[in-house]
Amino acid sequence: TSGSISYYASDPNLSFTMTSGSSVSFNAQAKNGATVLASRDIAFYNYGSFLVYPNPALESIQIAVTENEAFTVIIYDQDENILEKQDEYLADSFIDVSGLAPGNYFIKVLQGKEIRHQQRMQITR
Repeated sequence: TSGSISYYASDPNLSFTMTSGSSVSFNAQAKNGATVLASRDIAFYNYGSFLVYPNPALESIQIAVTENEAFTVIIYDQDENILEKQDEYLADSFIDVSGLAPGNYFIKVLQGKEIRHQQRMQITR
């Protein structure tokens, strides 16, 4: 994208607000006078909010997302073993978790290979 963004600087921090679905990129430089010591391109993406519900879950979960796109959803345990995977997940579709034992699990929501959201979830019965 192009344009400008409002920001607040408080040494050494920089804060800004982004709307859902937007991105901002810039180049940061560390200088000693006129000499550039280091340079790095930085990009931030805001893909909106994700909500896994109900949490704790009994038989199924849903994920509310602000995008109208398909995502990959992965449910895994604390040892990072993949227990459930659903490709092409669309907002508010159901994911059956009835086959998982009660306990704590983790969810990743991916778009392509990039993680868009991670969250802990609990299954109770």
